Amino acid sequence: MFVSNKLLARFSVPLHESILLCLLILSLGGYYLLPSSQANNFPVYLLPFAILSARDYRSQLHRVLRESNTARSAVILVVYLCLSAFWSTHDYLVGEAFKLVAEGVLILSFIVSFSLLSIPRQNLIQMVGVLVVICAALYAGPIAYQFSLRDDVFLWWVRMEGGERFQSPAVASLSYGFALAIALALLTQKGQAWLKLILLMAAIVLLYAILLTKSRSALVGLTAVVFVLIYTRTPLGNRTKFLLCGLFVTSMVSFYLAMYFYHYDLLQGFYLRGLGYRGAIWSSLVCQTITDSMIFGAGMLTPFTVSLDDKLFLHGHSIYLSTFHYGGLVGIVALSILLHGLWRDWKSIPRDNGGRVTLAVCATYSLLVLFADGDKLIDKIDMVWILFWLPVGLIAATASKPAIRSG
Repeated sequence: MFVSNKLLARFSVPLHESILLCLLILSLGGYYLLPSSQANNFPVYLLPFAILSARDYRSQLHRVLRESNTARSAVILVVYLCLSAFWSTHDYLVGEAFKLVAEGVLILSFIVSFSLLSIPRQNLIQMVGVLVVICAALYAGPIAYQFSLRDDVFLWWVRMEGGERFQSPAVASLSYGFALAIALALLTQKGQAWLKLILLMAAIVLLYAILLTKSRSALVGLTAVVFVLIYTRTPLGNRTKFLLCGLFVTSMVSFYLAMYFYHYDLLQGFYLRGLGYRGAIWSSLVCQTITDSMIFGAGMLTPFTVSLDDKLFLHGHSIYLSTFHYGGLVGIVALSILLHGLWRDWKSIPRDNGGRVTLAVCATYSLLVLFADGDKLIDKIDMVWILFWLPVGLIAATASKPAIRSG
């Protein structure tokens, strides 16, 4: 990608940092816009080389690990999960283990890349947020429009698929919901009117697409996001905030009643689909892990499968329980350390920093919806990268000082 000398001179961005920024933009935007995960993997593969291209990369990496609790905790978790491949109970090839280690290196490169940029952190968070929102809306809009032309759109078993990019309606819905959560956070902050108009239109498109997927997890996460925004962005007293939350709950109940009387079949689908399976999947996963490998886990290369009603489920449908399966109690402890590091670094962000609210919204949404979805924390770039590792990388960046620009 060619960047004009005039643009580089204006922002005084070194060449290696420009390459790093372009790769991050391609990775995040490509998650929504590129037709396949294979195409999106390419810029991610180049991230480690872009980091190593800096003359002072060692001192910069030491600085990030010294200043950020999140970065240190992420290294502990990723290294442990990568090492777990070597005691996996499933028969595997040595090449698979080294492939997993390579994917762990890519994740750590992705996390650290944000900290190595010299862009002011609040501007970085806003730039990433706007990029995610616009790319998600550009992808979801045409698919939602084509699907809405169908005659059976209101039948509960007819769900809008994820198109060429996403594996299922659930993955598409969670990805759209993450972008919508960011859009809502950015709309509550000061900004130019034209940008807010774009964000508002994108938010409407994304909400419409989520409703067409008929997925519940994203709506639950967005409900929590609304409560977070009410308590963090409204300059009102606690009593007024409580009343606003009550008004929001009343609106949700009214919507539920309207659906009950006018679209009962659609509402019925939201409750019937998948509620029983997750409980059985989680129960089987926990019992199997406790019996076989409770302390250190079954290892990242040991697949989890369970058959229910002649249906085969290939993962645990929970990022936390899946981590327990792959990493055992030690993996859960490592994940808890990372979450604690996220909390400490987020609390250190000044209250007048708009990025603080955006990151709170991202973390709230992601950590909630991933309780009922997701599988491996270490994999090629996918939904977990966007929902989990992206907030980790941005919070780690806020805890470390912007990189000192060098040629």
